[in-house]
Amino acid sequence: MRVRRGVAAALAVLLPLRWRPRLGPENQRGAQQDRIIGGPEALARRLAHQLDVRLDTPAQSVRQHDDTVIVQTQHGTLVAGQVVVAIPPALYGRIDFQPGLPGPKAQLHQHMPMGSVIKTHTIYTTPWWRDLGLNGQANGADQPVGVVFDNSPADGTAGVLLGFFEGDHARRASALGPDERRQIVQDALVSYFGEQARESIGYVENDWCHEPWSGGAYGGRFTTGGWITYGPTLRQPHGHIHFAGTETAKIWNGYIDGAISAGEREANEIVAVRSNETAAAVEEHGRS
Repeated sequence: MRVRRGVAAALAVLLPLRWRPRLGPENQRGAQQDRIIGGPEALARRLAHQLDVRLDTPAQSVRQHDDTVIVQTQHGTLVAGQVVVAIPPALYGRIDFQPGLPGPKAQLHQHMPMGSVIKTHTIYTTPWWRDLGLNGQANGADQPVGVVFDNSPADGTAGVLLGFFEGDHARRASALGPDERRQIVQDALVSYFGEQARESIGYVENDWCHEPWSGGAYGGRFTTGGWITYGPTLRQPHGHIHFAGTETAKIWNGYIDGAISAGEREANEIVAVRSNETAAAVEEHGRS
């Protein structure tokens, strides 16, 4: 197994085994096979129309009682029968769980840090590389921008090359200004595709290390020995509290595919729990 130098997080011993179910061609029957018109945000917004979504309302505490869970936020209180926590494990410590998480679960967030990634989009008037017979994808082990994809809109009205700073490259670039990062990206694209890559008309970037709701990217990865010690606790519920998020996925963890499958898994688990509770209540009523 070849590993690109400077990946978002250092690989722990045995971590490649955890990745084994997702090894293979990501763009062919894999997690990156399809693209969503309008981007993944469009999917999230459509789903949000069907739900009561509270933005900028982080949970401050989650208190369990016999048959309810009370979630305290800065804007008020929410009451539910079951709760799903779908944030990265690295952020569990920001929530006051009462009763507290069991020891191994409580320590999980200390052993599953987020990686370091800066995502960039360099914009051109057209996807000119296609005229040269290039697909816009590039990898460079020694480049600060080590991964590049063609992220142009489907109608070809503009050309967009998506690039990533990862790991040490991202941490070093994070200390620079946007103009300096843009220059580094441009130089990398020139090395991949030629001088025409300098003729960009726009540049957009996002440093995930500064995102308060994730703390990094692409996802949480166990430190050395963490998987063996804390791995079994990843998907374990804590009373009425269930844990989802892409880090808990069995396949394609770290991708939106993994996040969706993890959500489906916990939804099914909650349905099963509620069904068992209903069956137990009916049986108890029959005895009375």
